[in-house]
Amino acid sequence: MTPWAALPLSPSLHICSEMLKALPLSSPVPDLLHGLAGARSGAALAPSLTRSVCVLTHLSSHLPPLSPVDLMAPRARAMELLSLSVSLAADVCALCAAALPRWLALSTELLPAESFSLGLWGTCVIQEHGVSECRPFDSLLGLPPDIRLARLLMCAALATASAALCVSIPGIQCVKSGRRASKRALKILGGVLSLVSGVLVLVPVSYVAHLTVVRFFDASVPRVVPRWEFGDALFLGWSAGILQLTAGSFLIASSVFLQEELSGSHAALPLNAHATRRGSTRRMEYV
Repeated sequence: MTPWAALPLSPSLHICSEMLKALPLSSPVPDLLHGLAGARSGAALAPSLTRSVCVLTHLSSHLPPLSPVDLMAPRARAMELLSLSVSLAADVCALCAAALPRWLALSTELLPAESFSLGLWGTCVIQEHGVSECRPFDSLLGLPPDIRLARLLMCAALATASAALCVSIPGIQCVKSGRRASKRALKILGGVLSLVSGVLVLVPVSYVAHLTVVRFFDASVPRVVPRWEFGDALFLGWSAGILQLTAGSFLIASSVFLQEELSGSHAALPLNAHATRRGSTRRMEYV
């Protein structure tokens, strides 16, 4: 079998070979290029190597163009990864907001050494030295309507957020599974579920905050009566809702950007393919 180094060169490859011969070989050549060049001695290394590089360059011009999937917009991939990170952070915030007994806080001047907190699952008494004692609610039906509604909606929000995360991960382009149309549908579904989860988190948090403000400024209640104020869990809930809405928007936006990029690539593909075939045919005539 005739090695590549012994193949005759076309005029274009001959020009390439002459240009490469003029380059100094100051760095050591890898073993792979030694094998491709088929050199037997150091003196024959430079001509054989330049000839092999030119042949490989000529053969690479006949490779098919990249598919539209390989030409995916980097901004779409960055949005996918960013949306997953934001969604994971939102899940952590929502879980902490639902679990912490700090939805409402109360402190009185009569008992400055103690403060009280109210959550979805129970109440706590916090001593002056940081020692806390919590007690869960005895009955679900005996809860106030706002706490009962908040507990229901927060559980639904956590379930929806988990489903959105499980659906979105197989839909991103970094995961090599499924067809492009199914991956785009999964990603859009994950974005919609993230939006729904954000709304489900914001509704109970905002509703409890609204009732707290109304009761705090109620003129019919004497001023000496202590009033509930905002707890730390409300701010975690607001953060979780905003992050979920942001994650869902990023997922849907990445799907739109990717679809536009693929449409543009499909529109330009016939012209590029035709030009590539013409150039390939023209180069094949010289060999």
